[in-house]
Amino acid sequence: MTDSPELSVVTSQIGDDSFDVTHYAVRGWQLFVVRGDLIGRAGDTVAELVDSTVTGGASRVIVDLARVGAIDPACMKQFARIDRQLRAGEGDFRLVIDGVSVLQAIRQAGLGGRFEIHRYVGDIVGAVAGIDESGRGKRRGDIARPGSAGSAGPPIVAHPATHHA
Repeated sequence: MTDSPELSVVTSQIGDDSFDVTHYAVRGWQLFVVRGDLIGRAGDTVAELVDSTVTGGASRVIVDLARVGAIDPACMKQFARIDRQLRAGEGDFRLVIDGVSVLQAIRQAGLGGRFEIHRYVGDIVGAVAGIDESGRGKRRGDIARPGSAGSAGPPIVAHPATHHA
């Protein structure tokens, strides 16, 4: 994928066989697209990456969990801490969720109503060239990863539908 003024890859892929995360800058937002399971150390790794970006000065963050199969409630508590930190400084933290496992982790962590939740990244940033609108409804196993054969751009979906947990 080629960087453009609207969308650029900040960090390609971080992770292992159980998960990976790709960090993008898109229209003033820091976007973290996560794939796989955020259990144990994987959840800590993603939360640390997001936290270091906020500590480095980012004030608008999106964590796309639409392709996450399982997530520890402890990871959601770390995201809640980052959300509180950003909002205290008039920043913005949003989640993209497409499935019940993340919503269940939010409820198990006692964080119902804590996050601003969207179903698609495009709800937040609008249409951006390079965001894969053809990926609607596909899950982590169905979507090509950045730099892989058949990947026309970042595997992010854009379609309206917003709700709160």
